[in-house]
Amino acid sequence: MSLQAKLNSLPFQPLLFIPRTVEELWQYASILCNNDSRKAGELALCYSAFAHHFDFDLGRVLMNTHVIQGKPCLNADGLAAVARSSGLIRFMRFTVLNDERCVYEMARADEPEGVTHTYEYTIKDAEDAGHLNKAMWKKHRRSMLRVRALAAICRAVVPDAVSGVYSVDEMADSMDMSEQEREQIVAQSIGEEVSRAPQAQRAPQPSRAPQPQRPQHTVEHVPQSQPPQHPSQHSAQPEPSQPVQEIEEPLDTTPRQPRKLTPVRDFSTMGDLAKAIEHHGITRGEVNDVATRLGANLAEMSPGDRGRFFYEWIFSAVIRRSRLQPNWWRDMGTAKPIIKALRDEFPTLPLTANSRAVGQNLGNPMMWEALSVSAHFTGEKLEEARSLMSELLKDGGSQELMAKIARL
Repeated sequence: MSLQAKLNSLPFQPLLFIPRTVEELWQYASILCNNDSRKAGELALCYSAFAHHFDFDLGRVLMNTHVIQGKPCLNADGLAAVARSSGLIRFMRFTVLNDERCVYEMARADEPEGVTHTYEYTIKDAEDAGHLNKAMWKKHRRSMLRVRALAAICRAVVPDAVSGVYSVDEMADSMDMSEQEREQIVAQSIGEEVSRAPQAQRAPQPSRAPQPQRPQHTVEHVPQSQPPQHPSQHSAQPEPSQPVQEIEEPLDTTPRQPRKLTPVRDFSTMGDLAKAIEHHGITRGEVNDVATRLGANLAEMSPGDRGRFFYEWIFSAVIRRSRLQPNWWRDMGTAKPIIKALRDEFPTLPLTANSRAVGQNLGNPMMWEALSVSAHFTGEKLEEARSLMSELLKDGGSQELMAKIARL
């Protein structure tokens, strides 16, 4: 058995940053903040305030907190995570989300089943509060409505879990700071990117030296003729001899057309893998590039490992073209733009899905197939599919949930 196959067969052991001393706290914070002492100090401050809500995992604290003018606070999704982990909530969901309003429903576990609390935040509420002239409200109105409604209903319904805790966007909107600083803080908290001015074009680079021939463990026997281009993919596919470029801009996935489920599920043979990539309009060169970069011997893999490789590394155009490394989703700097690009490729990916939820389901065929067959949904159908996808991500991949999404 190859080294890669042996590694794939080992049980997953997550790397947790749980400090046991002040020295370990500072050491871990420095690692997670790329040796930026100011950011490490802010992370340590947030850890002292909120660590008990996140099982004392410093990485989870980093993903859900921020310091604004010396005050530690949670982002809206972090606040919701605290509310959920309290055990006080029976369910929490949004029923309406558009550019005009967001409506959340929540029910407490200690109240009768018929009792449901509803909170609505509208664009009129934001206008009355003087928010609409701020950059993030102009650029990401729907996301801002969602996080504002989410934070408010958590405080209203489960004050015994989050009383007095305000979200990052609420704090930023209420404080005196420059618009640029506010935009950067809020964008980070809701998983959006701050638009930047166009950069000067790079000077031409010298041509690459000839590369050594690939090892013969890839899908070289896939038919030489390039399969028909899928309408949801870019018109220009990289040739096998070209390096795969990193994703810099979200993929242009329009117009999106209905897709069919992958015809192969067990991946018993290399021919099954070839059939799957042809079905999705993926070139042999792209698969070989990924396999070579990761040192994956596809021919020696078990059917299960081959299927996981296909879904984790090949199925999504964003992932297979981004030159990512294993466990990329644990690195916030890497994960945020990738998750955003994945939402552009698969709009059904819930707005609440963070890198942890996606990372733990990367090899889950149910997630990818459901995202694929619903990529062309719009309007109410899209919102219903997103709600079902949220459930699917939580329970690890239900065939029944995937089938519901496919039938919408």
